[in-house]
Amino acid sequence: SWTLDIMPISNKSPDESQCITAPQGLIPCMREINKECVRMFGGEIDENEIQQVMRYGNSDIDEKYLKVIKSSLVHFSNEVYNRIREHGFNLATTQIVFVGGGASVMRIFGNQKDRRNISYIEDIKANAKGYEILARMAIKAKRKVV
Repeated sequence: SWTLDIMPISNKSPDESQCITAPQGLIPCMREINKECVRMFGGEIDENEIQQVMRYGNSDIDEKYLKVIKSSLVHFSNEVYNRIREHGFNLATTQIVFVGGGASVMRIFGNQKDRRNISYIEDIKANAKGYEILARMAIKAKRKVV
C-alpha cells in the first residue's frame, strides 16, 4: 500500500539481491488524488470511492471527481511502468506479474494491459498469502537443518 516492490524471479525463486522498493504505493496515490480534488474543487473524496475506482474502474460519484481519479490512476500506472523500465526490465519481453491491490489499477489503467507477458493476480490479500507460504517454507527448512 505504501510502496512499489519489484522482486525479480530467477529459476523460480525470488532474487532478493535484486529487489527494489520505491515509495510509490497506492496510499500516497490516494492522498495525491485528494490533494488534487481539494485544489480543483475545494473538497476531498472518501477513500472508499477512490478504492472503488481502483478496483472496478468506475464509481457513481460526480463526473468531475471521477475524471481526476481516473487521470491520476493512469499517471500512477505510467509511473510504475517507468520505474520498471528504469531498473532495466523490458516491458515487451520480461514476464511481469502484478500482485495485490495494485494489480487491478495496472490492469484497468495501465497502458501495457494488452501484452501477453503481463499478468495480474488481483486478490488484495495475495501478498500476505505469499509471505505466509514463504514463512511456512522457512520454518520447514529450519526444522530439517536442526
